[in-house]
Amino acid sequence: MNGNRTWARQHRLLAYRGHEYGREKLKEVIRWSIEYGLECLTVFAFSTENWERPKVQVSALMRLLGLVLDDDVPALHREGGLRQGGRPWRWLMGRPSQSCA
Repeated sequence: MNGNRTWARQHRLLAYRGHEYGREKLKEVIRWSIEYGLECLTVFAFSTENWERPKVQVSALMRLLGLVLDDDVPALHREGGLRQGGRPWRWLMGRPSQSCA
């Protein structure tokens, strides 16, 4: 996922609003992937370079990631078709990992 801040700037919004928009677009892509029977979708949402951003930005991104893990992933599981590989990034926020598979 790249370009959320640029999208926000182009629409004269705060960077965080761009990340929220990216979250909604990601959910659309996941639903399309399920609908079309895609067996594997890899999402890169936070790179090591992102840790170099101002602390307030990193905190906002971690809050957004928490919403994705706490709200979006379980909702997409309930809709059916979503299987999650690997481990959720709960360790980033000091939360115990939960299996979603």
